[in-house]
Amino acid sequence: EVNLALDNISCQNEDASGSGIQFVLYEQSSCQSGAGWGAPVYCADKLLNGDQVNVKDYISPGMDYYIMIDGFTGQHCNFDITMSIVGGTGGDCLLPIELLSFEGADKGDYNALFWETASEKDNKGFHLQRSLPSSNNQRFEDIAFIPSNAGNSLGATYDFNDFSFTDGAINYYRLKQEDLDGTLHYHKIIAIDNRSGRDAEIYTIKPNPASDFFMVEVMNPKASEYRLELFDLSGKLLASEVLVQDGEILNARVDIESLAQGVYTYRVISDFGFESGKVVKR
Repeated sequence: EVNLALDNISCQNEDASGSGIQFVLYEQSSCQSGAGWGAPVYCADKLLNGDQVNVKDYISPGMDYYIMIDGFTGQHCNFDITMSIVGGTGGDCLLPIELLSFEGADKGDYNALFWETASEKDNKGFHLQRSLPSSNNQRFEDIAFIPSNAGNSLGATYDFNDFSFTDGAINYYRLKQEDLDGTLHYHKIIAIDNRSGRDAEIYTIKPNPASDFFMVEVMNPKASEYRLELFDLSGKLLASEVLVQDGEILNARVDIESLAQGVYTYRVISDFGFESGKVVKR
């Protein structure tokens, strides 16, 4: 049995025809966008706290299923959902791997990466990926493939030394695990700060608090270009300034005279990462 329990349901704008959660189950033979789902195989509505949905009679092996949950009659609802599997062999829903840990450390000349699994099933191996955040996104690239060490369904330990990391920056790593059939699964991202003790970049915002303007300065710059972005607390971009060379530092002046008093956030972005913080307008 596959049971789904809904709790902590809170819906707004109750309709005269009823209130609660609407649960809809769709069946497909392959991954498809919502436009191709067709008619649902199961639907339940007006679900309230503690109501359970058992879909065991509506699911079949080898098929893909999509669950859509929304408020009845278009209500906005908040809720928690818990899924439990009762019966079966216990292996039907076993994930390819159970990752216990994924860690890294700065070893000076290289970054040491190590991870451990508690169990593995049909695991071909791991693609170790590395990324540096750019101003627009965080793009990961494969730097190594490490085959599975596990026998049967046992877990294993892994390690890799990255000698091609970017010095003086924050390096980000991610595990991309591949099944024997080519299916990919992505795991958590970790960061290793390789700036400490290496003539690290120094970011300065002054004055802070500020009234009419503040200056942003970067000492020991590693990149050729830096940009400061200023936001209000809702995330709205208020200003964007490119830092210019001034002797051995890069700096920019940011005018805030027209802004209301309060707290604002900033980011200084380069190809090597970003530094963020808060500035107060008084």
